[in-house]
Amino acid sequence: KRGKAEVAEDRYGKAVFDRTTVMRQKMIGVHYTVYLKSVETQLIQAQRALLSPQWPLYLGESDDLVDVLSPRIIDIEPILARRIHSILPGLAEGCRLVKVPYRFVRQGKIWNVEQRLYSIPPEGEGIELDEGRSAYSIEGRNVIFDERNNHSG
Repeated sequence: KRGKAEVAEDRYGKAVFDRTTVMRQKMIGVHYTVYLKSVETQLIQAQRALLSPQWPLYLGESDDLVDVLSPRIIDIEPILARRIHSILPGLAEGCRLVKVPYRFVRQGKIWNVEQRLYSIPPEGEGIELDEGRSAYSIEGRNVIFDERNNHSG
C-alpha cells in the first residue's frame, strides 16, 4: 500500500496509480526436452505421473496445454565434456544470461525470492568450454545438472 504522499493525483484530486503494460506472445509448436536426475523410485513415480496425469498439464496459462511424448528412464554415468548443450550454472562466455528463481525464504513477515544465475548456450550447437565439466551424454547432447543443495542423489 502506498501513502497519500506517494500517489500522484489527477486534476480532480483523485489518486492515479501507474499501470504496467504486459506484452505477451503466444508460442505455437514449441518443443522442450526436460531431463530429471534422481533416485530410481522418484523417476518411476514421475514417469507414471507424466503418462497418466490426474489433471491436464500446462505451462503458463491454463490454455497452454502440454503433450508429453515418450518419458523414459535411462541409466548413464557422467563423463568429462567440453561441449555442453544444456544450461550451465553461473557465467559462461557466448551464452545468454538469465536469473532463475529457485526458492522462497521467509524473513520475518516478508517472503523473499532467491535467484541463481544461469548461462543458456546457443540452441542446437551448445557451447565449447575451456575445460571439461562433469556432464551426462544423452541422445548426442551433453547435459549438466545444477547439483547445489541437491539431496536426491
